[in-house]
Amino acid sequence: GGMGGGMGRRDDRACHNCGRTGHLARDCRTGGGARGYDAPRGRAPRAPRAAKTAGQDDVCNRCNQAGHWARDCPQPDTRPESERGRQPGDKDKCRNCGAEGHFARDCPEPKDTSCRICKQEGHFARECPQKNTAAAANMDADLDNYMKEGAKGTGEA
Repeated sequence: GGMGGGMGRRDDRACHNCGRTGHLARDCRTGGGARGYDAPRGRAPRAPRAAKTAGQDDVCNRCNQAGHWARDCPQPDTRPESERGRQPGDKDKCRNCGAEGHFARDCPEPKDTSCRICKQEGHFARECPQKNTAAAANMDADLDNYMKEGAKGTGEA
């Protein structure tokens, strides 16, 4: 018992991904986690899934009302700025609409749910089956640019 960090019984709260208890969404074997609940490393990618919407029993962490999550809360965020994370500057670009001055989490436009790598719906870039291929292509392009420009500023002291 006691105040130990990771020992003891699992949390009784439901997973935000599948609704079952005993694990967190990041560990969920039905999709959305880093690897999937107890899944072996190197497993084949999951099939794309739709974004989960809050049910009647899901409670918002901002206003404590049931039926929605904080990301969809109609109430203004009243936390002090120091607790909200970095605020956008004039040159910060939204990854949803491309406009400057706000982050995607605050974007007034409909959310772009397509993958930034392959532009397909149903998964995000971190889950993209083409992620490693895209990363390799970017590294090849970076290497090509490096070779064209030469190794500037190296070797001579």
